[in-house]
Amino acid sequence: MNNKFNLQILNETIEDLKNNPNACILVGGQPSQDAPLTTQQSRPGEQLKKFIQYFFENEFADMQYAENYEKIKYKSLDEYTYEETLTILTKIIGDDRFVPGQLYSYFKDGTLLKLVEKLGNFAISDNQQIKASMDMAKMMNYRMHAEQLFIPILNGFQVENDNNPQTILLAAGYGFIEQLTSDGYIEDGQFENRIDLVIKNTKEFMKNSNCENVDNSFIFYKDYNNGVFDFKLYIQDMIIPVQNEKKVIRNFIAYFVEPKMHDFYQLSLGAGPLTMPTEQLKIGIIDLQNDQLTISLDNLMKTLLDNLKYKN
Repeated sequence: MNNKFNLQILNETIEDLKNNPNACILVGGQPSQDAPLTTQQSRPGEQLKKFIQYFFENEFADMQYAENYEKIKYKSLDEYTYEETLTILTKIIGDDRFVPGQLYSYFKDGTLLKLVEKLGNFAISDNQQIKASMDMAKMMNYRMHAEQLFIPILNGFQVENDNNPQTILLAAGYGFIEQLTSDGYIEDGQFENRIDLVIKNTKEFMKNSNCENVDNSFIFYKDYNNGVFDFKLYIQDMIIPVQNEKKVIRNFIAYFVEPKMHDFYQLSLGAGPLTMPTEQLKIGIIDLQNDQLTISLDNLMKTLLDNLKYKN
C-alpha cells in the first residue's frame, strides 16, 4: 500500500461528501417501454470518481481486502488503523460491483465521509511528523551554522544547559544571564520584519504570563556595528508577578543577521528579577548617567558585541 495521500484530493472529497447531495446517486431500477426493471446502481459524482481513480491508480487499495476484512469486521470505525481504513474503503468501492448500490448506501449513511475524514486525519498526522522532523533538522542547522562564530562568554559566567533547541549559548554569573538564540534562515530585506515578529510574539508570551506594562516593554536603543556584524539594540523591561510580589527583569537585546548563512540571531543580556519598587533602574527609561544597573548592562553588552566574530 501507498503511504502518502494527497491532502488536497482528500479535502476536496470531504467537502463534496459533506455538502453535495449528488456526490453519489442511484441510477436505474425504473422500467420503461423499452427496458425491463433493472437493478439500481451507484453512480459517483465527478469528485468521488476522481478520488476513486486516484485511490486505485496510486496503489492505496488493499489487494487482499477480502482476507484482511475478516480480521477486522467486528472492529468499530473509530478503532481502524491507517491500513485498516484503506482495507474498508477498498471493500466498499470494490464490492459495489457485486452488491449494486453499496457505495451509495455508505454515502447516504455517512460512513464513506467518516472513512475519508479518517484518512485525512492520518495524512495530517503524517505531515505533522514530517514537519517536526524538518523543524528538528533546521534546529540542527542553526547549531551547525553557529559553530562558525566565536561567541564570547563574560568573565566569571558559567555555561548552563537549556532544553530549547534554538538556544546556542546560555551562561549566567553575578545576577546576569547571557543568551544567544537563533530561529534560522531569513530572506534578504526581512531583518526588521523579523525583529517586529519576535517582539510581537514575546509580548504575547508576556501577556499570557500576566506581565505588566507589556505594550511599552520594548525600547529601541541604538544601531551598533562591531566591524563584522550590524546590530539593532533594544531594551526590554519585563515586570513579572513572583509569589504575590512584582519583580522586574531588564534585558539588553541585540538582533543581527549572520551574512554568510543568512541566519537571524538574538543576543541578550539580562539582570534580575529585582524587587519593585527599585531604585536600581527606572522602568522604560534608558539612564546612562545615574542608573548603575543599566550602565553595567550597557558596558557588558558592548564587551560581548565587540568580541562576537567569526572563528579564525
